[in-house]
Amino acid sequence: MLTEYNIWTGIKQRCLNPKTESFRFYGARGITVCDEWRDSFDAFYLHIGPRPSLDHSVDRIDNDGNYQPGNVRWATPDIQMGNRRKPMNLKPKPKSAAGAGFSTVLSHFFVNGQEHGAKARMAKALGVTRSAVDVWETVGIPIKHVPKLKQLTGLKGRQILPELAALLD
Repeated sequence: MLTEYNIWTGIKQRCLNPKTESFRFYGARGITVCDEWRDSFDAFYLHIGPRPSLDHSVDRIDNDGNYQPGNVRWATPDIQMGNRRKPMNLKPKPKSAAGAGFSTVLSHFFVNGQEHGAKARMAKALGVTRSAVDVWETVGIPIKHVPKLKQLTGLKGRQILPELAALLD
């Protein structure tokens, strides 16, 4: 039962604690834990039962739904792979799509006329990740959205948050 208890506390953390790294994928999306389960491990355990095997983890049937009776089950990785949010399909625009705004700003971070390291310096100065700068360049986000980019923390690689997609509309 210790494993199930740890899973229960993990669910609560990712849904209710903004300081938890995975909060942005759960609580920030509005996913929460029903009151009964939030307040009682026993209620959670009575509904879901023991973990069938080490290969099983908690899965929400409706990926946009809450952790609540009728929407959770123990599932294997194969089952969970078929129950994921659809990735955003943003097609990269040509590098020139970032327009003069991007290249003009980037040029301010050149050293001795050289571009080497300019993106990292720009990211640091703007208070965003280097990945955010790469996304800005690749997707072509206009410079007027730099303040919004500062709010979109936690970008890793080419992961793009829904809020970032809204900037492209």
